[in-house]
Amino acid sequence: MRTPGVWLDTEEIDVGLRSAGELHRQLVLHLGSAAVPVHVRPLGTAAARLRLTQPLPLRVGDIGLLRDPGEHRIAAGIEVLDVRPPPLRRRGAARVRAEETGQRPHPPAGVRTGR
Repeated sequence: MRTPGVWLDTEEIDVGLRSAGELHRQLVLHLGSAAVPVHVRPLGTAAARLRLTQPLPLRVGDIGLLRDPGEHRIAAGIEVLDVRPPPLRRRGAARVRAEETGQRPHPPAGVRTGR
């Protein structure tokens, strides 16, 4: 049974990247038991906007992996930063969003947040 309002089903999220290698535009997000294809839009070098092919119940602080199925490699670790990111409509909006996400504090390694 789910507690109402704890998780938000979403199809677009902003994530912080950890140990990111080369990011292709199409990857697979592995989070919990889910494996969902995503479209990746980089937001600088430390963050990205992911558009999921199906909604998932996510919270800020959730941890997952981006996998490149074609090359059989993990492209990056991710931490969910925003489950309702603002639209990127104007020219330069991705750069501004990258600066915003880069200013968020990150917990020390090994410390889980959002639980």
